Amino acid sequence: MASDHTIRARKLNQAGLDFYSRLVDGLLAKGIQPFVMLYHMFFIAILPSFPLFAFFYGLFGGWDDATLEETHRAIRLSSFLRPLAWLFWKASWLGARISPLHGRFPISIRAEAVCEAHSLTDERVNL
Repeated sequence: MASDHTIRARKLNQAGLDFYSRLVDGLLAKGIQPFVMLYHMFFIAILPSFPLFAFFYGLFGGWDDATLEETHRAIRLSSFLRPLAWLFWKASWLGARISPLHGRFPISIRAEAVCEAHSLTDERVNL
């Protein structure tokens, strides 16, 4: 027997369906082809991990000074996401500053860094 919560979750919200139906009809009337997706749910779920990713990326040498400065300048271009952009930059900056690998594998030389890592791995394997 399904719980009451499960039964309620299966019912469609007619008001919500009507809203989106009107929204799509309005877009089509203005010549805009709507594209429906559930990205916003994924984005909200993954959003808190972005600063953590930026910190560890900086910690492992992924940011060079020029990229960090460019990211810092880009904060001024953001509007309502400015606090998140600042947090992303600050986490990146902090990871890069405390890292002994700072600037060793920056984005601008990613291909060369991967080749170097492969060659170092091959050398170690051959020992």
